[in-house]
Amino acid sequence: MWDFHTHILPGIDDGASSMEESIEMIRHLQKLGFEGVVATPHANPMYVPERSLLEELRDRLKAETGFDIIIGYEVAMDTLSVYNPEALTIEGTRFILVELPWFDENFDYERPLLDLIRSGFRPILAHPERHGHISINDVTKIKGTGTLIQLNVKSLLGGYGKEVQKRATKYLGMADLMGSDAHSPEDYARYISKGVNYYEGKDFGRYKEQAN
Repeated sequence: MWDFHTHILPGIDDGASSMEESIEMIRHLQKLGFEGVVATPHANPMYVPERSLLEELRDRLKAETGFDIIIGYEVAMDTLSVYNPEALTIEGTRFILVELPWFDENFDYERPLLDLIRSGFRPILAHPERHGHISINDVTKIKGTGTLIQLNVKSLLGGYGKEVQKRATKYLGMADLMGSDAHSPEDYARYISKGVNYYEGKDFGRYKEQAN
């Protein structure tokens, strides 16, 4: 079982602040029975962390813990018009984790997703339940493009409030992937430890196997 969509690498974004915190997050995953994690630091038009730096941090964590870590990004959708998508993929795959704008209700989300698909990539939409300005019809349209839908376990357990929880429950049937979107050890201790069952049939492991 693989956790997906995490901010587990230290000192890169608003996730783990130190190697010690990253290791603590990994220890939680190991106790919960996970075999690996997909690290997805934020990438936006102003800044995309160098993959070589991410790989260096990954290698240090792996040497310390023996835990498998795949490198990717959580890509703000407007980044796709600035950076080559090849540089934004999840390591060893053609998947790209993309995030909708938070406040732009008029953003044309279908076009960049379709452009990715036509170019041979497979987009994964991060936590649509957290975006209150889009509807279940919007999410259905997005899924219809061939984009995979990823929900946050924390959303299903009420970690972002009742409205997000309601939307997450509504989207659960169309979700392809579950992820933690973990930013700290607390996210694993407080939420993911109670929601491991949500990963059944929806963890990244099967997509990783397809990519290989």
